[in-house]
Amino acid sequence: MRSGKPARFIITGTSVNFAVTIRSFEYEERGGEPGDIYYTLSLKEHVFIEIAKKSDDKKLTGSASKVMPKLTSSAKRPNTTVKAKSYTVKAGDSLWKIAQRADVLGDGDRWRELYAKNKSAIGPNPNVLKPGQKLVIP
Repeated sequence: MRSGKPARFIITGTSVNFAVTIRSFEYEERGGEPGDIYYTLSLKEHVFIEIAKKSDDKKLTGSASKVMPKLTSSAKRPNTTVKAKSYTVKAGDSLWKIAQRADVLGDGDRWRELYAKNKSAIGPNPNVLKPGQKLVIP
């Protein structure tokens, strides 16, 4: 698991045979069952990627040059990042009032989402907000 290298997940008697990486592994022994070990294992399928090496175009001849066309593009990739919305706390605000606003979450009962997203800025008590604090809107 620590190496991050793929292992094989095989179930005998079936066609299951995958390359996987181990995401988590937990085990325990339970009282009253000596010698039995219970474990939880999380796996993720590993896909091997093959990268074709670029060769000199002059060496390619015939049908091989059709297989590897030159890839040139002047078009830039579109920026798909989503900018986080924020709200600046005003005097008298509470998480419920902020979540209730239509331009924020539109439902005061969703104040816990605001608190979860901004717990490091707000601190352990969700009832204490300081005017001027900037909160990230989920």
